[in-house]
Amino acid sequence: MKKIIYSITYNSKERVVHVQFIVANFDRYFSSIKKGSEYEEIIFEDGTVAFFRETPFPSSDLSWLKDRIEYNLHYNFVINEDNKAKDELLEIANSLNV
Repeated sequence: MKKIIYSITYNSKERVVHVQFIVANFDRYFSSIKKGSEYEEIIFEDGTVAFFRETPFPSSDLSWLKDRIEYNLHYNFVINEDNKAKDELLEIANSLNV
């Protein structure tokens, strides 16, 4: 099987943020993320297990594996107002219906 990675970035005009969505048809980083202690385990509405972390940079990551496909959302921001980055990533992930 050929390994494929697809990435798309959304840049917000209202705020200085961008969201990057990355999909791979193989386990790129998920196994090592799952073992990492700096990640918080999250359960999506459909029961899928995901892992969230805030990085030292002004950004957050959300990663999950479903049907042997890895999904990653990377959220860059200037200020994490009211710690909304986690909520926004979860809202995006739950709306993807993947």
